[in-house]
Formats: sequence, C-alpha cells, structure tokens
Amino acid sequence: FFSVDSFPMSCSLHCAYTPLDSLRPSTPSTLQRTILAGTILALSAGVVCYTGTTSATSEAVGSQNLWAFVAAPQVAVNTMSMSPVRRPGPLHNSPAVGTDMAPPAASAHVTKRPAAHIEEGNRMPFVVHAFLAAAAGLLAGAVALLRRNTSTPLPVVQPAPSYTWSMAGAAGVQDDKDAEEASGVEWAGEGVLSRIVNGLIKSPLYPVMKRGARDTLINSAEKNGVAWRQQTREWAAGPNMAKAEKAFEELNDPTIVYPDYYTKPFHAYSEGNLGWLPAFECEPATMSMGLRVWKDEVKAGTLKSGAAQQRLREGYLNAVKDYSDSHKMEIHDILDVGCSVGVSTEYIAEKWPQSRITGLDLSPYFLAVAKCRQEEAGWGAGRMNWVHGNAEALPMGDSSVDFVSLCFVFHELPQAPTRTIMAEVFRVLRPGGIVAFTDNDPESPVIQGLPPVLFTLMKSTEPHSDEYYTMDHRGAFEEVGFIDVTKRESDPRHRVVLARKPQ
Repeated sequence: FFSVDSFPMSCSLHCAYTPLDSLRPSTPSTLQRTILAGTILALSAGVVCYTGTTSATSEAVGSQNLWAFVAAPQVAVNTMSMSPVRRPGPLHNSPAVGTDMAPPAASAHVTKRPAAHIEEGNRMPFVVHAFLAAAAGLLAGAVALLRRNTSTPLPVVQPAPSYTWSMAGAAGVQDDKDAEEASGVEWAGEGVLSRIVNGLIKSPLYPVMKRGARDTLINSAEKNGVAWRQQTREWAAGPNMAKAEKAFEELNDPTIVYPDYYTKPFHAYSEGNLGWLPAFECEPATMSMGLRVWKDEVKAGTLKSGAAQQRLREGYLNAVKDYSDSHKMEIHDILDVGCSVGVSTEYIAEKWPQSRITGLDLSPYFLAVAKCRQEEAGWGAGRMNWVHGNAEALPMGDSSVDFVSLCFVFHELPQAPTRTIMAEVFRVLRPGGIVAFTDNDPESPVIQGLPPVLFTLMKSTEPHSDEYYTMDHRGAFEEVGFIDVTKRESDPRHRVVLARKPQ
C-alpha cells in the first residue's frame, strides 16, 4: 500500500481480495452486510486503540498539532518562538474573522521536543496499522462481492499502457473529440461502492483515515528521496519564516472573501490551504507526485524525484506548446491559475523564457512561499507577478492574456465554481488564446484500477473527488464558448485538456 513496507495493509489486500472475489455465495446480500459490518467494527476498534495509545498526540489529529511533529529540535515550538499569524481576510461562516491567531503549534507550554519523540509522533502506532489492515481486508472483500454480484457488469480495466517519452515531442495521443467523458471510475459518483467510501469518510473514522493518508504519503516520499520533514523544518526556521511572513504581508489582500468550500478541511489539513504548514509542505508533496506515476522505475532506482517531476511537467507543457504551434498562437502573457507555491509557474517560465507571467492563488500563504522560492532561485526575474485572488473573479481585464494554465486545480473544486472559472478564463483570454489544464485522468486504467484502500484514503483528503470524476470538463469548455477542445494523455495517470477562444 503506497509502497510502504512497514504498512501491513497490502498484505491484507493481497490475501483477502482475490479469494473473496472468486466466491459465488448463495446469499450474497447477507455476506455483504456481514463484511461491511465487520469493516466498521474493525475501523472503530482502530479508533479506540488510536485514542488510547497516542497520549503524546491526543489533543487533536490535525495540522494544528502537526507543527510539533515537523519542528526541528533546536527550534522552539510555542507561541513565543513565532510571531502570531494573522488569518487573512474575512471568512464565510468562520469564527476567526478578522482575528489574530496563534501559529499552528502544538501548545504554548511545549518549548522543545527531542528528535526521537518528534519522529515517532508522526507515525501511527503499530496496533492501529494492524486494525486498519484488518479493515482493509474486509473492505476489499466487500468490494469484491459488490463487483461480483452487481447486475451491471463493470468495465474491464486493462493494464496501463507503456509510454515512450521524448522531451521534445508531444505528450500522449489526441483522443476522439466526440467521445464521451464517461469515467468508468466505480468509486466516484452515486454507485454503491462510492456511497460506502463516502459513508466512511463522513463517519468518526475520518481522523484516523486522514492521519493514515498523511503518514503514508510522507513516509513514502522520504523513502524515495524527498526530504519532506527536513524541508518543512527549514521553512519554519527563523530567517526563512521571517522572509515568508514579509512576503505574506506584501501579497495578502484582506478584502478577499473566501468561498465556503475553500475554508473547509482538505489535504489532511484542518485549515485547508490557509496556513503555513500546508504551504511549507506543498513543495515536497508536489515532488512526490511524480514518483507515484512511474513507480516501477522509482522502485528500480532508475528514476529520482527531480527527474520524475521534470517528466511530469514536460508532458503537460509539450502538449500545450504543440497545440499553440498548430494553431499559430504566439504566447506573450501567461496566467497560472492556482499557482500554489510556484512549482508549475517555474516550469512555465522556463518553457516560455520571454513571456510575462502572473501567478494567481487564493492562498496568501502559498503565494508567499512562491515569491520566496522565485526570488531565491532567480527564475522569471523581471517578468513575474504574484497575485492573491479568486479565480472565480479574475482581477484582470478582458482579452488580456494569451495562455491560461491550470495545473492540478479542478479536482479540488466543486463543479459550480469550476464552470465559473472556465467562464472567467474565457473572458480574460485574447481572441485565439489558449486554456489548458492537467489533472487526474478519469479514463486512465491506473486511476480506474486503484485498490479499495488507496482510493478510500485519497477521497478522504480530496472532498470534491466525486464532482471532479463525474464532470464532463470538455463539454463544459464548449458550453462556455471554447472551440477545438481536445484531450491528450500526458502520462499514465494524467490528462491534458486544451481549448482556445475563437478569433
């Protein structure tokens, strides 16, 4: 599971999934109910063990307490060691409107934590792993029975195709524009399996699922060479923290009103993207993303995180470059919507070295980190502009941009704001201008074939997964007025959807 050797869940899946899938019970509904009940009981037992065996971290399972896990031993983690962080702007339905908030630290009385204690604090006790492993086997068995006894045969998932990569060539193959965007993702939408997973996410088990997803992601990344905790500690250190706070003050727009969906927990952070911890951890999380795409090469030791990230970004940007060249569109002004901490923006600046680029994001914390990264590395010097803004109301004039990029943005949005953003992009693009987004591909055999525990934990940190995987994005682009809407496979997991504004 997530290629983490210490996590026993993969063993349960391997042992439980196939035998149960081959059963043909005479009373399947009874067995299904039994297995599902067992799943809930096993996970509930995991919660009990979790709360009883983590006294050091029993205050909360959230990012408010996670600062103690990543803080370096020599850095005091208390309300005196960091200046108070002001929550930006008015928030819908939030008790923290206009207030100064203490930084997301463990507690005021904690001044130092030994390194060993910190490292152990960021891992779930083995007993919880064991109970989750048992629950994983039960859930896998339930899924197997549901698949076996469903009245409508589910699509057969073929192995992911092999890809031959050329950094100078196009990414993937253009699909049939008239093909339906039927995802075939059985764990999204209104199906039985999706409802089971969503029920678990809405239950009291969610904190454990969130913690498990976070631990697994960090441990897997560090195992493959991404210095997740070290990078976070470096950002939280005095000089870097001061630079980030200065950039925050320069970029933060206190008049912005945050949409309700943006103030809710996601990505295993209770504050979503509105905090320093998610901002500091964003780059290592991004670097680990490419490792999950080419796991065989990573496991063989032939692909490192930097090269994997380069390959992932080149697959996207090569598709954009080919599309713009084919339509003879020159790109001078670029808008990177949802630029996050500037990783996507950096690759865009490298691809179009003469262009003027605006990086826009709704999180001033992410933007502050992006500005610090860019100024330290020096890329895009003299042609970068960082803007704190809402993509549903882009703060720029009509017909002012040649290319709008959205990298891994739409899966984090409900469908309504996605359509609003598409309309805003259409407004700001010049005639002939291009929009492109890259994100998970619902038609990818890899995405369709995710094992039960993997997609359960993924959905537990991505609350809008169902809306993303069931939305016809190409059709929505056409409804707004875009033409020549097309899709390309940029790698085994991701797609690129491109369109242009009529001349």
